[in-house]
Amino acid sequence: MNYRQSELRKTTNGIGLLVFTSFAVMVVLHYIIYLMKVRSPDAYLLWSSMTSICAMFVIGLVYSTLTESKLNELIPLKKVRKGYFLPFVFIATAVSITSSYITDILINNLQAIGLENRYGISATTTHQTELTAILTVFSTAIIPPLTEEFLFRGIILNKLKPYGINFAIITSSLLFGLMHGNIVQVPFAFIVGLVFAFITVKSGSSLPSVIAHFLVNISSKIVQLNRGGNIDENTLKIFYLLFTFIIAAGGIIAAIIISKELMNKVCDSITPQGIIGVCENKLKSDLGSKVLYLDHLQDPGNVGTLLR
Repeated sequence: MNYRQSELRKTTNGIGLLVFTSFAVMVVLHYIIYLMKVRSPDAYLLWSSMTSICAMFVIGLVYSTLTESKLNELIPLKKVRKGYFLPFVFIATAVSITSSYITDILINNLQAIGLENRYGISATTTHQTELTAILTVFSTAIIPPLTEEFLFRGIILNKLKPYGINFAIITSSLLFGLMHGNIVQVPFAFIVGLVFAFITVKSGSSLPSVIAHFLVNISSKIVQLNRGGNIDENTLKIFYLLFTFIIAAGGIIAAIIISKELMNKVCDSITPQGIIGVCENKLKSDLGSKVLYLDHLQDPGNVGTLLR
C-alpha cells in the first residue's frame, strides 16, 4: 500500500467515525428527549435544534480539532464570481424543491396504504402561537442549513477533495442521504447533496448552498405555519407551486446563462457552436486517461492549482 492509499484509508476511516458519532449522538439525544416526555411543541422544537447543533456542529468541531484541520480551509467562504451567486442559488433551490416535492408525494402515497413515517412528535398544532412559528423556522429552516452544510459540504467534502473532486462530491452526498435515516428521503437527499456539493465546489463558497437549503426548508413549512391562519390552504398551495415554478425556471435560465458565458470566455469565435477547438492527440497512449495541456501559461504558480 503506497502513501496516498494509506492517507485515503486514514481519512475515510476518520470520516466514517465522524458520521457514525454524529448519528449516534443525534439518536441518543432524541431518545433522551423521548424519556423526558417532552410534549410541548415549543420545547420539542428547541430541544431538536440543540440536538442538531450538538450532533453536527459540535462533533464537527471536535473532529477538526483532533485532525488539526483549519476551519477556514474546511469551510469555503470565498467571494463568488460576480453574476454567479444568484444563478447558483437558483439552480440548487430548483433541484432541491423538485426533489422535496416528489418525496412528499411518495410519503403521502405510503400513508394512503397505511404506512407512516413517524419520528419524534409533531410540532404542528391547530392553534399555533407566534413563538411556535418562530421556533419552527429556527429549527427547520435556519439550524439544519447551517449545521448540515458545515458537516457535509464543509468538513467531509473538503477532507475528501484531495483524493478526487468527483469522489468527494459523491461520497459526501451519499453520507448526507443516509444521514436522513428515511428510506424514502435517502435517494432524493442524495440528489440534493450532489447539487449542493457541486455548486459548493464550483462557486468556492458554502453560502449558495446554505441559502438554497434555507429556501427549500422554509418553503416546505409555509403550509404548516399557516394552519389555523387567515390564508386559505388551497390558495397557499397555489402560491407554493407558483414559487416552485419560478425557482425551477430561474434555475434552468441560470444554467443556460452560465454555460453560454463560460463558452464565450474560452472560445475565440463570435458565434460559438458548442465547440471550443479540435485537435489530434499525438501523445503516447500510456500516459493515462487524464492529460493536462498547457498553452501560454504566464504564471508557473498556476500549474499546481491546475493539477489539484
